[in-house]
Formats: sequence, structure tokens, C-alpha cells
Amino acid sequence: MIRRRTPVISGSVPALLQMLKSGAPAPQTRLQIRGDAEIANLYRDLFAAARPDLEEELSRWVGDLPARRLSLLAKSVRTWARRARRTAGENIAEYLQEEGRDLITKTELEEFLRGVDAVRDRIDRIEARLTLIERRTKST
Repeated sequence: MIRRRTPVISGSVPALLQMLKSGAPAPQTRLQIRGDAEIANLYRDLFAAARPDLEEELSRWVGDLPARRLSLLAKSVRTWARRARRTAGENIAEYLQEEGRDLITKTELEEFLRGVDAVRDRIDRIEARLTLIERRTKST
């Protein structure tokens, strides 16, 4: 008899909810899955099948057409809220970069990093010269 390890899925609540929603963990989340992958896939399928269809449940109370319209309204409100959140974030970042000068722009960061690289290269050349001078003085 082959003994299989029961899968253990651990992570933050948002990461677990994202996995239940999409069926796969998002790459940037810290979600760990240990144990038998086949059993973990079966659990994922079970959770996906157990997810309720809210529109169908609502249609039992108010009918098909109103439930569909409410579902479409909810989706459009969610889309609007996501866009509003993204736009607000972009506007705040732009204000902090351009008006408040509290954050640096991407261009300024790249320019700074190029300067750091240039200084590092100069230091490496100076170190090589000093090593060469040190060897010459020791040999004479």
C-alpha cells in the first residue's frame, strides 16, 4: 500500500482566497503547498465545484432577468472601483513625484543608478592602479 502525504496549504488569507478564485496561486503571493500534488489538485477541484453561483442563487429570490441585471451592475461597479483605485494611485504617485517632490521619478532613479555604476567603475580602476603601484614598489 502506498502512503500519500496529505497536502498542507498555508499562506495569507488574501492569497488563499485568490487561489480559490482562480484555481492557482498568484506568482507574487507567499503561498506554500506541501504534500501530494494529486490530492491538492483534487481539493482545488472540490473547492471550485463548491463555489456558489451568486447570480443563480439571487435568481431564485428575484427572478432571472433582475438577477442578471443586478449581476451586470455589480460587475460594472467592481470594474469602476478597480479603475478608480488605480487612477487614484497613479494621481497620488504623480503628485508625490511632481508637485511634492517627495518621491523620485523613474528617470531620476535610473540616472542615479547610472551614476552609482560609473562611480563603482572608477573605484575599480583606481583600485587596480593602486594594486599595480603597490606591486611595483614592493619589487624595487
